[in-house]
Amino acid sequence: EEYSLVDGVCIKQVSIDVKMDFAGITGAIDTTLEQKLIDSLTSGIEGSDGFDATASEVAITYKISAKQTFTAAVDENAFKTAAASSLSVFVSDIINFSQTAARRRLLSNVVTYDVSTTNQATANSVNTAAAAAITVGGATGTPATPTTTLAFAVTYTVPSSAVSTVQSTVMSSSFTTSVNTAATTAGVSGVTVSVPPCNGIVAPTNGALGTCTTQLNNGESCVPVCNGDYELQGGPTMCVSGVLSAATCQAPSSSGGGSTPSPFDFGFSPANTIRFGVSSALIAAFTVAA
Repeated sequence: EEYSLVDGVCIKQVSIDVKMDFAGITGAIDTTLEQKLIDSLTSGIEGSDGFDATASEVAITYKISAKQTFTAAVDENAFKTAAASSLSVFVSDIINFSQTAARRRLLSNVVTYDVSTTNQATANSVNTAAAAAITVGGATGTPATPTTTLAFAVTYTVPSSAVSTVQSTVMSSSFTTSVNTAATTAGVSGVTVSVPPCNGIVAPTNGALGTCTTQLNNGESCVPVCNGDYELQGGPTMCVSGVLSAATCQAPSSSGGGSTPSPFDFGFSPANTIRFGVSSALIAAFTVAA
Protein backbone atom coordinates (compact mmCIF):
# COMPACT_ATOMS: atom_id res chain seq x y z
CA GLU A 1 0.00 0.00 0.00
CA GLU A 2 1.12 3.55 -0.74
CA TYR A 3 0.72 6.46 1.65
CA SER A 4 1.42 10.17 1.27
CA LEU A 5 2.07 12.74 3.99
CA VAL A 6 -0.61 15.44 3.80
CA ASP A 7 -0.64 18.15 6.48
CA GLY A 8 1.22 15.88 8.88
CA VAL A 9 -1.14 12.93 8.28
CA CYS A 10 -0.35 9.73 6.33
CA ILE A 11 -3.11 9.31 3.74
CA LYS A 12 -3.63 6.03 1.88
CA GLN A 13 -3.29 6.45 -1.90
CA VAL A 14 -5.11 4.46 -4.59
CA SER A 15 -4.24 4.16 -8.30
CA ILE A 16 -6.90 5.01 -10.90
CA ASP A 17 -6.48 4.67 -14.68
CA VAL A 18 -7.95 7.42 -16.87
CA LYS A 19 -8.00 7.75 -20.67
CA MET A 20 -8.64 10.93 -22.64
CA ASP A 21 -8.30 11.92 -26.32
CA PHE A 22 -7.40 15.42 -27.51
CA ALA A 23 -8.17 15.63 -31.24
CA GLY A 24 -7.84 18.25 -33.97
CA ILE A 25 -4.36 19.47 -33.09
CA THR A 26 -2.47 21.04 -35.98
CA GLY A 27 1.22 21.79 -36.11
CA ALA A 28 4.08 20.31 -34.14
CA ILE A 29 3.71 18.58 -30.79
CA ASP A 30 6.10 19.38 -27.95
CA THR A 31 6.44 18.52 -24.28
CA THR A 32 5.03 21.90 -23.25
CA LEU A 33 1.77 21.18 -25.10
CA GLU A 34 1.61 17.67 -23.66
CA GLN A 35 2.08 18.97 -20.12
CA LYS A 36 -0.69 21.53 -20.60
CA LEU A 37 -3.05 18.75 -21.69
CA ILE A 38 -2.09 16.55 -18.73
CA ASP A 39 -2.60 19.49 -16.38
CA SER A 40 -6.02 20.12 -17.95
CA LEU A 41 -7.00 16.50 -17.42
CA THR A 42 -5.79 16.64 -13.82
CA SER A 43 -7.77 19.83 -13.24
CA GLY A 44 -10.91 18.16 -14.59
CA ILE A 45 -10.44 15.20 -12.23
CA GLU A 46 -9.78 17.29 -9.14
CA GLY A 47 -12.47 19.87 -9.81
CA SER A 48 -13.14 21.80 -6.60
CA ASP A 49 -13.25 18.76 -4.32
CA GLY A 50 -10.13 19.64 -2.34
CA PHE A 51 -7.86 16.67 -3.04
CA ASP A 52 -4.70 16.23 -5.11
CA ALA A 53 -4.52 13.82 -8.06
CA THR A 54 -0.96 12.97 -9.10
CA ALA A 55 -0.14 11.60 -12.56
CA SER A 56 2.27 8.80 -11.71
CA GLU A 57 2.38 7.12 -15.14
CA VAL A 58 1.65 8.66 -18.54
CA ALA A 59 1.48 6.91 -21.92
CA ILE A 60 0.69 8.81 -25.13
CA THR A 61 -0.32 7.45 -28.51
CA TYR A 62 -0.21 9.89 -31.42
CA LYS A 63 -2.68 9.43 -34.28
CA ILE A 64 -2.18 11.56 -37.37
CA SER A 65 -5.30 11.81 -39.55
CA ALA A 66 -4.67 12.79 -43.17
CA LYS A 67 -6.46 13.04 -46.50
CA GLN A 68 -5.51 12.88 -50.19
CA THR A 69 -7.86 13.53 -53.13
CA PHE A 70 -7.26 11.70 -56.44
CA THR A 71 -8.95 11.99 -59.81
CA ALA A 72 -9.83 8.28 -59.74
CA ALA A 73 -9.94 5.37 -57.33
CA VAL A 74 -6.61 4.01 -56.11
CA ASP A 75 -5.67 0.54 -54.95
CA GLU A 76 -5.55 0.30 -51.15
CA ASN A 77 -2.35 -1.74 -50.95
CA ALA A 78 -0.65 0.46 -53.52
CA PHE A 79 -1.64 3.56 -51.58
CA LYS A 80 -0.39 2.18 -48.27
CA THR A 81 2.94 1.26 -49.84
CA ALA A 82 3.32 4.72 -51.41
CA ALA A 83 2.21 6.50 -48.24
CA ALA A 84 4.58 4.50 -46.05
CA SER A 85 7.45 5.45 -48.35
CA SER A 86 6.47 9.14 -48.39
CA LEU A 87 5.96 9.30 -44.64
CA SER A 88 8.97 7.12 -43.71
CA VAL A 89 6.89 4.66 -41.69
CA PHE A 90 6.02 0.98 -41.97
CA VAL A 91 3.05 -0.11 -44.10
CA SER A 92 1.50 -1.55 -40.94
CA ASP A 93 1.50 1.95 -39.44
CA ILE A 94 -1.03 3.09 -42.07
CA ILE A 95 -4.44 2.33 -40.54
CA ASN A 96 -8.14 3.13 -41.04
CA PHE A 97 -7.85 3.47 -44.82
CA SER A 98 -11.08 4.65 -46.41
CA GLN A 99 -11.93 5.73 -49.94
CA THR A 100 -15.09 7.52 -51.09
CA ALA A 101 -16.22 9.46 -54.13
CA ALA A 102 -16.50 13.18 -53.44
CA ARG A 103 -20.12 14.34 -53.65
CA ARG A 104 -19.47 17.63 -55.38
CA ARG A 105 -16.75 16.37 -57.66
CA LEU A 106 -17.93 13.09 -59.10
CA LEU A 107 -14.62 12.50 -60.88
CA SER A 108 -12.58 12.60 -57.68
CA ASN A 109 -11.92 10.10 -54.91
CA VAL A 110 -11.10 11.09 -51.34
CA VAL A 111 -8.73 8.82 -49.42
CA THR A 112 -8.54 9.21 -45.65
CA TYR A 113 -6.10 7.35 -43.44
CA ASP A 114 -4.43 7.46 -40.05
CA VAL A 115 -0.91 6.83 -38.85
CA SER A 116 -0.40 5.66 -35.27
CA THR A 117 2.83 5.96 -33.31
CA THR A 118 4.01 6.26 -29.72
CA ASN A 119 6.98 8.43 -30.66
CA GLN A 120 6.62 12.21 -30.56
CA ALA A 121 9.37 12.89 -33.13
CA THR A 122 7.82 10.39 -35.55
CA ALA A 123 4.42 12.01 -35.08
CA ASN A 124 5.79 15.44 -35.99
CA SER A 125 7.64 14.04 -38.99
CA VAL A 126 4.53 12.27 -40.27
CA ASN A 127 2.40 15.37 -39.70
CA THR A 128 4.75 17.41 -41.89
CA ALA A 129 5.08 14.78 -44.61
CA ALA A 130 1.32 14.08 -44.74
CA ALA A 131 0.75 17.69 -45.81
CA ALA A 132 2.55 16.94 -49.10
CA ALA A 133 1.15 15.15 -52.15
CA ILE A 134 1.42 11.35 -52.36
CA THR A 135 1.84 9.69 -55.75
CA VAL A 136 0.28 6.26 -56.30
CA GLY A 137 1.36 4.77 -59.60
CA GLY A 138 0.88 7.61 -62.04
CA ALA A 139 -1.73 9.44 -59.95
CA THR A 140 -0.77 12.29 -57.65
CA GLY A 141 -3.07 13.25 -54.83
CA THR A 142 -4.02 16.65 -53.51
CA PRO A 143 -3.37 16.79 -49.76
CA ALA A 144 -5.38 18.40 -46.99
CA THR A 145 -3.98 19.71 -43.71
CA PRO A 146 -3.46 16.75 -41.35
CA THR A 147 -4.49 16.81 -37.71
CA THR A 148 -3.11 14.93 -34.70
CA THR A 149 -4.95 13.23 -31.85
CA LEU A 150 -3.11 12.71 -28.58
CA ALA A 151 -4.55 9.71 -26.76
CA PHE A 152 -3.52 9.81 -23.11
CA ALA A 153 -3.56 6.82 -20.78
CA VAL A 154 -2.73 8.16 -17.32
CA THR A 155 -2.45 6.42 -13.97
CA TYR A 156 -3.35 8.78 -11.16
CA THR A 157 -2.81 8.33 -7.44
CA VAL A 158 -5.57 9.83 -5.32
CA PRO A 159 -6.55 9.54 -1.66
CA SER A 160 -8.64 6.42 -1.04
CA SER A 161 -11.41 8.63 0.34
CA ALA A 162 -11.70 10.35 -3.07
CA VAL A 163 -12.06 7.23 -5.24
CA SER A 164 -15.85 7.32 -5.49
CA THR A 165 -15.73 11.06 -6.21
CA VAL A 166 -13.24 10.56 -9.04
CA GLN A 167 -15.29 7.75 -10.56
CA SER A 168 -18.42 9.90 -10.50
CA THR A 169 -16.50 12.81 -12.02
CA VAL A 170 -14.98 10.94 -14.95
CA MET A 171 -18.32 9.31 -15.82
CA SER A 172 -20.15 12.63 -15.77
CA SER A 173 -21.28 14.18 -19.06
CA SER A 174 -19.66 17.46 -17.95
CA PHE A 175 -16.21 15.90 -17.49
CA THR A 176 -14.96 16.57 -21.03
CA THR A 177 -16.37 20.10 -20.88
CA SER A 178 -14.39 20.92 -17.74
CA VAL A 179 -11.21 19.45 -19.24
CA ASN A 180 -11.74 21.42 -22.46
CA THR A 181 -12.26 24.61 -20.45
CA ALA A 182 -9.03 23.98 -18.55
CA ALA A 183 -7.17 23.39 -21.82
CA THR A 184 -8.52 26.62 -23.32
CA THR A 185 -7.51 28.52 -20.18
CA ALA A 186 -4.02 27.03 -20.56
CA GLY A 187 -3.82 28.37 -24.12
CA VAL A 188 -4.71 25.18 -26.02
CA SER A 189 -7.79 25.99 -28.10
CA GLY A 190 -9.58 24.35 -30.99
CA VAL A 191 -9.20 20.78 -29.72
CA THR A 192 -11.95 18.21 -29.35
CA VAL A 193 -11.87 16.49 -25.96
CA SER A 194 -13.43 13.03 -25.67
CA VAL A 195 -13.25 9.90 -23.56
CA PRO A 196 -12.59 6.83 -25.71
CA PRO A 197 -15.07 3.95 -25.52
CA CYS A 198 -14.22 0.53 -24.13
CA ASN A 199 -13.93 -1.79 -27.14
CA GLY A 200 -13.44 -5.49 -27.59
CA ILE A 201 -15.74 -6.58 -24.78
CA VAL A 202 -16.13 -10.36 -24.67
CA ALA A 203 -18.21 -12.78 -22.64
CA PRO A 204 -16.67 -13.78 -19.31
CA THR A 205 -15.24 -17.26 -18.93
CA ASN A 206 -18.09 -19.60 -17.96
CA GLY A 207 -20.65 -17.02 -19.06
CA ALA A 208 -22.26 -15.08 -21.90
CA LEU A 209 -22.51 -11.40 -22.90
CA GLY A 210 -26.02 -10.94 -21.48
CA THR A 211 -26.96 -7.29 -21.99
CA CYS A 212 -23.40 -6.41 -23.05
CA THR A 213 -22.21 -5.69 -26.58
CA THR A 214 -18.65 -5.45 -27.85
CA GLN A 215 -18.47 -1.75 -26.94
CA LEU A 216 -19.44 0.49 -24.04
CA ASN A 217 -19.20 4.27 -23.96
CA ASN A 218 -17.89 6.13 -20.95
CA GLY A 219 -20.23 5.72 -17.97
CA GLU A 220 -22.23 2.91 -19.56
CA SER A 221 -22.68 -0.48 -17.93
CA CYS A 222 -24.08 -3.88 -18.80
CA VAL A 223 -24.69 -7.21 -17.10
CA PRO A 224 -23.24 -10.49 -18.42
CA VAL A 225 -24.82 -13.80 -17.42
CA CYS A 226 -23.12 -16.85 -15.95
CA ASN A 227 -23.52 -20.50 -16.85
CA GLY A 228 -25.12 -23.00 -14.49
CA ASP A 229 -24.18 -22.47 -10.85
CA TYR A 230 -21.47 -19.92 -11.57
CA GLU A 231 -21.96 -16.62 -9.77
CA LEU A 232 -21.48 -13.10 -11.15
CA GLN A 233 -18.84 -11.18 -9.24
CA GLY A 234 -17.48 -7.66 -9.66
CA GLY A 235 -20.54 -6.66 -11.65
CA PRO A 236 -21.91 -4.94 -13.48
CA THR A 237 -19.38 -4.54 -16.29
CA MET A 238 -18.64 -0.81 -16.62
CA CYS A 239 -16.64 1.59 -18.80
CA VAL A 240 -15.03 4.19 -16.54
CA SER A 241 -13.07 6.85 -18.43
CA GLY A 242 -12.16 4.48 -21.25
CA VAL A 243 -11.05 1.72 -18.86
CA LEU A 244 -13.12 -1.46 -18.68
CA SER A 245 -14.11 -2.89 -15.31
CA ALA A 246 -15.37 -6.34 -16.23
CA ALA A 247 -17.54 -8.66 -14.17
CA THR A 248 -16.49 -12.32 -13.92
CA CYS A 249 -18.22 -15.64 -13.42
CA GLN A 250 -16.87 -17.56 -10.43
CA ALA A 251 -17.62 -21.00 -9.05
CA PRO A 252 -19.96 -20.86 -6.03
CA SER A 253 -18.36 -20.85 -2.61
CA SER A 254 -18.13 -24.28 -1.03
CA SER A 255 -19.10 -22.81 2.32
CA GLY A 256 -22.45 -21.38 1.30
CA GLY A 257 -25.80 -22.46 0.01
CA GLY A 258 -26.99 -25.00 2.60
CA SER A 259 -26.53 -27.97 0.30
CA THR A 260 -25.60 -30.13 3.31
CA PRO A 261 -28.73 -31.12 5.27
CA SER A 262 -28.98 -30.21 8.93
CA PRO A 263 -28.70 -33.12 11.38
CA PHE A 264 -32.07 -31.92 12.69
CA ASP A 265 -33.75 -31.94 9.28
CA PHE A 266 -36.62 -34.39 9.68
CA GLY A 267 -38.02 -33.99 6.22
CA PHE A 268 -40.66 -31.42 7.12
CA SER A 269 -42.07 -29.34 4.32
CA PRO A 270 -40.15 -26.02 4.11
CA ALA A 271 -43.44 -24.16 3.85
CA ASN A 272 -44.54 -25.52 7.23
CA THR A 273 -41.22 -25.35 9.08
CA ILE A 274 -39.83 -22.73 11.48
CA ARG A 275 -36.05 -22.71 12.06
CA PHE A 276 -34.58 -20.77 14.93
CA GLY A 277 -31.18 -20.57 16.55
CA VAL A 278 -30.64 -22.26 19.87
CA SER A 279 -26.89 -21.68 19.64
CA SER A 280 -24.38 -21.15 16.87
CA ALA A 281 -24.06 -24.90 16.49
CA LEU A 282 -27.62 -26.09 17.06
CA ILE A 283 -30.73 -25.70 14.93
CA ALA A 284 -34.05 -27.28 15.80
CA ALA A 285 -37.01 -27.70 13.49
CA PHE A 286 -40.63 -27.81 14.44
CA THR A 287 -43.65 -28.43 12.25
CA VAL A 288 -46.23 -25.67 12.30
CA ALA A 289 -49.72 -26.95 12.73
CA ALA A 290 -51.82 -26.31 9.68
